[in-house]
Amino acid sequence: MIGRTYYSVTSLENRFGFAQKFSKVYVPNTVKTLGERVFEQSKIDVLQLSNNLEEVGLAFCIGASVNTVSCKAKNIKEIKDGCFQKSTTPEVLVLGNWLIKAEPRKGSRYLDLSKSSLANVDKVYGRAISFDESVTELMLSSKIDYGAILKKESFKNRCNRFIENVYIDGCQVRCNYANDTCPNIIKKNYSAFEMTPFSLNYSYDKAKYLLKKLGIKYYGKECEKVKGTLSVKEEYDIALTLHDYIVNNYVYDENIQSSFDSVFNCHTVTKCQYDAEMYAFLLECAGVESEVVFSAQLYPVSSSEKEKRMEENPGIVFPKGNYIYGYEAHHGWNAVKIGGKWYYIDTTADRKSDFYACFLFSNETIEKGTLFYKFMDLSTELSEEGKYRLVCYNDKNHVYPHFLTYEYANNDDVFNEWNIAAHPFQTRETMLGVPECNETNGDIDKDYYCYSKTGYEIDLYRAFLLQTDEMQQRIMNSKDGYITASEEEIAALNGVGNRVRKISLVSVEKTTNKVKLLINSEGLDINFDGKISVKDMIELMNRSKGKPSDNK
Repeated sequence: MIGRTYYSVTSLENRFGFAQKFSKVYVPNTVKTLGERVFEQSKIDVLQLSNNLEEVGLAFCIGASVNTVSCKAKNIKEIKDGCFQKSTTPEVLVLGNWLIKAEPRKGSRYLDLSKSSLANVDKVYGRAISFDESVTELMLSSKIDYGAILKKESFKNRCNRFIENVYIDGCQVRCNYANDTCPNIIKKNYSAFEMTPFSLNYSYDKAKYLLKKLGIKYYGKECEKVKGTLSVKEEYDIALTLHDYIVNNYVYDENIQSSFDSVFNCHTVTKCQYDAEMYAFLLECAGVESEVVFSAQLYPVSSSEKEKRMEENPGIVFPKGNYIYGYEAHHGWNAVKIGGKWYYIDTTADRKSDFYACFLFSNETIEKGTLFYKFMDLSTELSEEGKYRLVCYNDKNHVYPHFLTYEYANNDDVFNEWNIAAHPFQTRETMLGVPECNETNGDIDKDYYCYSKTGYEIDLYRAFLLQTDEMQQRIMNSKDGYITASEEEIAALNGVGNRVRKISLVSVEKTTNKVKLLINSEGLDINFDGKISVKDMIELMNRSKGKPSDNK
């Protein structure tokens, strides 16, 4: 009041309260704007700001020391740079609906985000959450909506990568059974937890319970000691069981942008990349070696362009000499090692096709087979002629992914190594190499697939089983796809079946004294039990029907 006249203060001017010492400061509710450098370098015991504050100017309270801050404003529209920068304040600092700062107490390994002052926060000031590797525990409250707070961009220097344990209302979040999923608070804000020690440990725990439920032994982080030591039959059974689990329990959505641990830990929809990463993770937890494979395109570059690119980015990789990595992730699937040999498995394709044509196939399947073009529409693009063409398997451009897939651009090695560690199934040594998947399991009729929708391969197998033991052995011992056979034996080989459909196991070539096998002897042991029997034919029949075998 001046001269018996009341004046309403609507703003604090620039540098108001500069380097002053106050016991208590009450900014009246008439104030809507704080100017630049207000309370710079001040020492304040209690600071109470206007409930109607709308704008905070540059460098508010920069370099200040404030013991208690309160502000109930609900409509702060802008907070300019430097707010509380280099200042001493409470660990969790909220201005109205803005989170300004969240840090742990000095010497504590806990970050407490369960405080009631966070209940009305719907905006975060820059990267407000900050801590170092000594802080591993995060405390949350079920009464707070963290939609604006728990985002990747809220964490300074990606410090969320240090989170190992999460507590909600004081209870530690753990996976307790095979079908357990993360609590809703974490599900809704999973981007803040992706690829953290917490999420990966949750995945390992969930994998442990899941594998036990499926009758598979769990090795988890000790898998390196086990890979390659299991029997081929055990590796096959594990690969088949986990293939069926993923195909039957997850729904495909090509538009999802997530991570494999989010899909697994929260049981959300999936797509090819997350299918493949989840499958590889589970396989390795069970002691079976696996990696993710992506389709890719490599573009040649000149020596001068290569030199220029290397100057700009010394860490760039040039596959096959003078090529750059064009695109990736049109499609992703798996390379799985069974019995010391690599095979491809594509759970996404098998989910769409409802059978096992893409279970244990080879590079030759991709390069020469035609079945994919009939049933796959996973990744198409418009050609110059205006026709759609399949690009998910393209001209031998199927490779282990470049590790840039698992690294953050323009970050240092600390972050990259952290993110790579969250994908334990991938190795640097193989990146951008074409996997050595040279065999197709169960390729009875030499069409590059273990597939029999028409029943032809099953008939071939039945015809083989009806041969004498001596003839079966002769066929299995063939190294070049030919055997010697008398006229009587040829008649027996080609006479199996009824009048309508007779099955031929060989074709006669007049220029040689041998007959050519029409059945692939190397594909007969379909279930990897080391024996050729009716169980293999039943396995083939069940695969053709899109059902797992009961004859493991």
